[in-house]
Amino acid sequence: MLARLTGLALAALLAAPGYAAGDKTGVGVSSMIRPDANFGRGVSMTIWYPAQSGGGVSELVGRNAVFEGTPAQREASPLPGKLPLVLLSHGGRRSAEQTGAWLA
Repeated sequence: MLARLTGLALAALLAAPGYAAGDKTGVGVSSMIRPDANFGRGVSMTIWYPAQSGGGVSELVGRNAVFEGTPAQREASPLPGKLPLVLLSHGGRRSAEQTGAWLA
């Protein structure tokens, strides 16, 4: 029984995805503020996208005292071609960037 559990744990560990480090993440992130004429203020947004490796400034996004952060490339060039679009409204003030980091 112990041998089976050990084998299962080893198989799960080998099948688990690893995290790339630094500028080899393939994850791009860009933050911007767009004007909203209806309310007379800007709308702050962060866009996460598949990026070409090594194309931006590497950083840990969403890192704080509780979370490790997610490796991403700030302002990296996006991958060429068509990709699906996923829109997410986080619904809070303080966690906008961190929500995207969890999904990246």
